[in-house]
Amino acid sequence: MPTLNLKIITPKKVIFEGEVLSVTAPSSTGEITILPYHANLLSLLVEGILKIKEKDEEQYFAIGGGYLQTNGKEINILVSKAYGQDEINEEMIKKAMEEAKKILSQTK
Repeated sequence: MPTLNLKIITPKKVIFEGEVLSVTAPSSTGEITILPYHANLLSLLVEGILKIKEKDEEQYFAIGGGYLQTNGKEINILVSKAYGQDEINEEMIKKAMEEAKKILSQTK
């Protein structure tokens, strides 16, 4: 089965590097899925959930905004931040909710 070489890069480190079957990402125009042999593409990503499908499992990452670039064989994803499903905990969620509430109260 054909695969893609994926790299997820933040300003601090490479979060993921490996062979995948597909990547589903939140783009500025809606959700997009990249499969092997996809046409060349450069896309703006928005905050959301990035889904990676590997041979035996799926992984999910919460990402900040950034860019996705593919040539059909490789995908490079450059994002402001990325957290794997094992990195997200209740404290992080509460902090994010408080920050969101603060931003909302300032816009009223």
